Amino acid sequence: RQLQRTSRRYWTYSKIILGLVVMILQPISAIGWEALDPGTTAHLMDITFVNDSTGWIVGSDGTIIHTTDAGDTWAPQTSGTALDLYGVHFRDFLRGWAVGRNGVVIGTVDGGKTWVEQFQASEGILYDVAFQNENYGWAVGWVHGETDSGTLVRTGNAGKSWSIADGPWECQDVEFLDSQTGWMVGTCGVVYNTIDGGGYWRENTLWPENECWEYYFLHDVYFSNPSHGWIVGDLGTVFHTVDSGRTWIDLSNDDYYAFNVIHFASEKRGILLGGKPSLSTPYPAVMMVTTDGGINWRELSCWSEETGWLTEFTGADHSINYLYAVGWYGTLVRMPLETLAVEEPPVLPTAFNLYQNVPNPFNPSTTIRYELPRAAQVTLTIYDLLGREVATLVDDYIQPGTNEIAWDAGSHPSGIYLARFATPGYSKTIKLVLLK
Repeated sequence: RQLQRTSRRYWTYSKIILGLVVMILQPISAIGWEALDPGTTAHLMDITFVNDSTGWIVGSDGTIIHTTDAGDTWAPQTSGTALDLYGVHFRDFLRGWAVGRNGVVIGTVDGGKTWVEQFQASEGILYDVAFQNENYGWAVGWVHGETDSGTLVRTGNAGKSWSIADGPWECQDVEFLDSQTGWMVGTCGVVYNTIDGGGYWRENTLWPENECWEYYFLHDVYFSNPSHGWIVGDLGTVFHTVDSGRTWIDLSNDDYYAFNVIHFASEKRGILLGGKPSLSTPYPAVMMVTTDGGINWRELSCWSEETGWLTEFTGADHSINYLYAVGWYGTLVRMPLETLAVEEPPVLPTAFNLYQNVPNPFNPSTTIRYELPRAAQVTLTIYDLLGREVATLVDDYIQPGTNEIAWDAGSHPSGIYLARFATPGYSKTIKLVLLK
């Protein structure tokens, strides 16, 4: 996917990150990854595994490679196309699809021994493909056919035929959590969500309209469970939800990294991948890992004597025991998941603090973050302007660290509310605006 995107970036990072910057970067760690030999120097764009040993990678010039031994060796497969491939999806050992330039869709029913073209437009590009069930699948990007054009291509018969749908803004990634719930992200910070299997896609914009640039994208959406999700993109963009996407918390990184992939192997253990913007392409790789659900991230070195500096990462997936990442010029690395299980010493706050709720104004849910430098009895209470207690969000003895809690005000009328945070020796009150 990154081949097309990189050529459209500008070296003019004038964006001001809005919201709360809470990504805490710990010092660069010792190398925790192992470089693998994919047997090709093609630009590798996406990777998928169906169990601990069996996986596929797609890339430039129609490249498809396949492993049955957890990535120790890779064998080429004949894709039947010379077009760049950006996304790959397998439902099981046999049935898979890949998408790419010119809106091409190819499919296999025998594990990649044979690939057959199922769709191709006159021009365009498809970045990603996902299936919500046995028959219904979606590919996102933009395509122009002989008689119609659109930003979605879909099938209702397991890929036997595909049709162009006049969908929303150009998107870079599509994911389905189940047969009904799906997400798409793309241009100008736009997010789409469906809860009826794609019958209706609800639109939400994470970037303010006056900060929308045609050439900057959200690149990946990932949910570690139905409630906790992540979206990443250009300009260091990272958003997190704890309420199934009703509200999104801005955790953007002020180093303006180009984040292409976020992936969690469990609720707590995840990896953030992309490139560090430079005057040359591809960008040098960036790799960050978390063991606490994304509150803290530590950066891993992307250099070794064997490989030199790794280049920008474009895709990732995990099996039972390993996390894999791919990138430009045949970049392929593997990391044991037990590496992510090693807890780093936490970076504790230095003072008590209560942050402004995000979003604000809100409807109907908002998230409040507070910090404790040491364990303490904490109360966090919501009041209306008449001083009446509306809700008690926290009343407990809390361990030191950074904490977040959501308030769903769906049963309360629009208006201004006060959130009072109190511990022994410290208190603070913030104003919350509920607009329905």
